[in-house]
Amino acid sequence: MKITILGSLESDDPKSYDIVVDQVASALRKHKHRVSIFGVHDDLRKLVSGFSRRKPDLVFNLAETFGESLNGDSGVAAVLDLLGIHYTGGGPGELYLRQD
Repeated sequence: MKITILGSLESDDPKSYDIVVDQVASALRKHKHRVSIFGVHDDLRKLVSGFSRRKPDLVFNLAETFGESLNGDSGVAAVLDLLGIHYTGGGPGELYLRQD
């Protein structure tokens, strides 16, 4: 299966994602999945074009923020929904409600 791991970046540095991203990638590769890592900070166009290019079967969604927005995870899930991409974790509504 072609899986993209999506992680939040602390800055525009593509390697500033959480260490858990590499751990999940390693576990998925052990099970013969084709894995790519995609980090995003605050660029919506980059988010959309990155998925258009990758065309994953599944996104392992580890995004917790989007830019400076601590509620950005619900927005990211909403974009995945709009793009028709299957992903792990809660949907935008569930992610929004857990912020309360």
